[in-house]
Amino acid sequence: MILDVQNLSLNYYYVVIGITLLTLGLLCILIKENNRIKPKQKQSYYITYLFVALAALAECFGVLLNGNQNVPTWVLRVVKCLDYILTPIAGAGLISQLQIKNVFRRVIQITIAINIVFQLISAFTGWMTNIDPLGYYTHGSLYLIYIIMYLFLIVMIVTEFILYGQRFKRQNKTSLYATVIFAIAGIMTQELSSGRFRIAYLSLAIGMTMLFIHTNEFAQLKTDESIQEQKIRNMLSQIQPHFIYNSLNAIQAIDGVPEKAQTAIIDFSKYLRENLDSLTGPDLVSLDKEIEHLKKYISLEKLRFGEKVNVDIDIKSSNFMMPALTLQMLVENAIKHGITKKYEGGHIKITIQEFENEFVVTVNDDGVGFDTEKELPSNHVGLNNIKKRLEYFVDGVLEIDSVINKGTTATIKIPKTSKTLINKNDKKLMGGGMENGYNASR
Repeated sequence: MILDVQNLSLNYYYVVIGITLLTLGLLCILIKENNRIKPKQKQSYYITYLFVALAALAECFGVLLNGNQNVPTWVLRVVKCLDYILTPIAGAGLISQLQIKNVFRRVIQITIAINIVFQLISAFTGWMTNIDPLGYYTHGSLYLIYIIMYLFLIVMIVTEFILYGQRFKRQNKTSLYATVIFAIAGIMTQELSSGRFRIAYLSLAIGMTMLFIHTNEFAQLKTDESIQEQKIRNMLSQIQPHFIYNSLNAIQAIDGVPEKAQTAIIDFSKYLRENLDSLTGPDLVSLDKEIEHLKKYISLEKLRFGEKVNVDIDIKSSNFMMPALTLQMLVENAIKHGITKKYEGGHIKITIQEFENEFVVTVNDDGVGFDTEKELPSNHVGLNNIKKRLEYFVDGVLEIDSVINKGTTATIKIPKTSKTLINKNDKKLMGGGMENGYNASR
C-alpha cells in the first residue's frame, strides 16, 4: 500500500479551511445573539469575517488549482491576485474588532489600498506571480515588495494592539497579547514554511474568537462598573443634604397635627432606608414596590410644596419588574424641572399599561417643558442614567417628548421577558398588588 503524502496533506488542509469557515460562522451567531452590540458594530463584525472567509477560500482555490493545466492562465492569475489582496485585509481585520481610530489605523488602510493597486497591476504584468507551462505558480520579480508591505502591516497591527492594551489592567493585558501572538504565530508559521503548514487562517479565526470574548468581557466589566456607579449616583441624588434639610424643615413646620408629623417622620425614615438599601439590594424590583417607594417620596415633596404638587397614578397592570428608583427619578425630574417652575404648580399623571409584548409606563406633567431639539435627553445625566439602566437590565427604552409651556411626557417601554414578568404566585409571595388608583392630593 503506497501512501499518497500530497493528497493526505491537501485533505488535511481542506479540513483546516472547513474548520476556519465554521469558526467564523459560529462567531457570526454569537454576535447576532448579543443584544449589547449595536447594529452598526455588528455589521462591521460581519464584514470583517466575510473578508477573512473570502481570503481563506481564495488561498484554498489557489492551492487546489496550482498545477492544473486544464485551467486557463487568466483564472489562475485572478485567483492569486485575490489571494494577495484579501490576505492583508484579513490580517487587518483583527484591528477592526478593537473599534479604535488613530493615525496607525489610517496608515494600515493606506497600505492596504496601495497593495490593492499593486496587485491589480501585477495581475497583468507578472510582477507578483508567474505561471509556468505546467500551470504552477512561481513568484514574480517584485514579490519582495509584497512581503515588505505584509511585514509592515504586521508591525502596525502589533503596534495597535500594544496601544489598545494600555487601557487594560495588567491582568487583562496578558490574555490580549497572548491572543495577538497566537494569531501572528500561525501566520508566520505558514509564511516561513513556504506554505507547508497552512494554518494562517485557522489561527486568525481562532484569534478573532478569543479577541471577541476578551473585548466583550472587558466591555461587560466596564458596563457593570458604570451601572454600579449609576446606582450610587442615583441613591445620592435622592438623599442630597438640601433634600434632607427641606424635608426635615417641612416636618418641623407641621403644627398642631402630631399624627401627620408622625406619619411624615415614618415616611422619611423608610424613604432614606430604602434608598440606601438600593445599593446592596436587587437591581430589579416589582412595580408594586417601586410605587410604594414613590408614594413616600411624593408625600415628602407635598410637605414642602403643598398644593403645587399633585400626582395621580393609574395602574392597569403591575405584573412586572423594573430597575429600582426609575419611577422616582422621573417624578423627581417632573417636579423639580417641570411643575414647580410654575407659580401655581401643576399635575403629574402616571399611567401603567400592559400590551401584548410589553409594559408601558408613562409619566406626564403639565410643567414648563423644554426644547427637545436643543436639550437632548442624553445631555441630562439623570435621564441618561435611567435610559442606560433600562437598556442594560430589561432591554427597555426611555422616550422623552416635551413642549415648552405645555409639559413633558416620559415613556418607558419594558418588553415581556423572563426577567421582567411576575407570575401570580410570585406576586402573592411578594405581598399582593396595588390599588388601581392613587391621588397624592388626598
